[in-house]
Amino acid sequence: MSAAASAAEVRGGVGAEAVGIPDRRHRAPEGPYRLLGQCIRPLLTAADTDGQYSLFEVTVAPGTGVPPHVHAWEDESWFVLEGRLTLTLAGQTREVGPGEVAFGPRSVEHGFVNAGAEPVRLVLTCTPGGFEHFFAECHGVCARTTEMGPVLECVRRNGMTMRG
Repeated sequence: MSAAASAAEVRGGVGAEAVGIPDRRHRAPEGPYRLLGQCIRPLLTAADTDGQYSLFEVTVAPGTGVPPHVHAWEDESWFVLEGRLTLTLAGQTREVGPGEVAFGPRSVEHGFVNAGAEPVRLVLTCTPGGFEHFFAECHGVCARTTEMGPVLECVRRNGMTMRG
């Protein structure tokens, strides 16, 4: 079996179930998605990349961010275009500014905040692809309620755990 065939099997066949990553190559509802003070605009989705990765433009409003959480399925990288993002990764906090990139592997706790007075604009890459499905689902939940219970359930359904 070729490497490409093996990768396809892991993303969408028996192999995916074995490692617990769902096949999310189908098209998600159109963005942009709004949640936790962010506007997330899909640039490339799993449907565009055959599940390899998803790419987003994210604007983080001042004073907002994402609480500490852990992904079971995705690695993430953040490339900052404008502003300064305060990122905590594996207990270490650092600022990431324009032209800088940070990588967050799956299974490592991370979170971030825009502590500045201006929006932060960044490019988010998630591998494998499919994280747009979480953003779409959570966008819908956040539009219906301000309660954290339904948001935390959405987080759990999408292979993450969140403190709090």
